Amino acid sequence: LSQLQWIPETNQYSFVAKRQGKEVLVVQDAATGKSDSIMDIAEFATALQNTLPYEKAVGRYPFITWINASAFRFNYSNKVYFFNLSNKKVTQIAAAPKDAEDLDFDAASNKLAYTLNNNLYVNQNGQENKVEGADAMGKANYENDLITKDANTAVSYGKAVHRNEFGI
Repeated sequence: LSQLQWIPETNQYSFVAKRQGKEVLVVQDAATGKSDSIMDIAEFATALQNTLPYEKAVGRYPFITWINASAFRFNYSNKVYFFNLSNKKVTQIAAAPKDAEDLDFDAASNKLAYTLNNNLYVNQNGQENKVEGADAMGKANYENDLITKDANTAVSYGKAVHRNEFGI
């Protein structure tokens, strides 16, 4: 079963299944075995497009993480979103630039750490904090999220350096 996981504070679990050629998010009660298709991919894509028209359309469910019985979180296009099932609304909770790497989201604080141009950044407010203008190398400037400012390319953040050192 694809994306099989428990839904917090319930006796239910969810998974993504194919029904009539479409992906469907299914919730099943562990005690009774009763299952219910709660949303197909077309409904999810429409909700995403309605709330975020600038994002490209989805053809598959992104990996979701349940927050509670009526909401889940998902990553899409270097951003983290909250999906409310009761009103089918999508809310952006963290963002990183498209060329960011090594994304790591902390659910407790809703902060997203990432690396960009050999520096470490943390997005704290859910918006792409792009400062007008560009840095000295002509790249977009995300100064508001910046944690480190190292020009030394020998210093690495968010990478598994030991794997490179030992040729793994």
